[in-house]
Amino acid sequence: MKNYKADVSCIVCGWRMGGMVTYHHVYTRKAYPEYSTSEFNLMPLCAWHHNETHSIGTVSFSKKYSSVNDWLISKGWQLLSGKWIYSSN
Repeated sequence: MKNYKADVSCIVCGWRMGGMVTYHHVYTRKAYPEYSTSEFNLMPLCAWHHNETHSIGTVSFSKKYSSVNDWLISKGWQLLSGKWIYSSN
């Protein structure tokens, strides 16, 4: 899967930069290469919101935007001890 996709919108603002969004990897590609293409790990964001999540962190980002919190929960993530943890259960 590419890092850009045309058929989805930013989960925060609904915008698609030139018809594309960027994927934020909740579990980083470096630390968790096995999840680099897993749907649950690819949060669709416009470039603006992708940069914002990197500058404030995923936990703060999810507290700021309820749509991000809702997306994470819908994909099987749980906020435990101040970190988003994926649980396939």
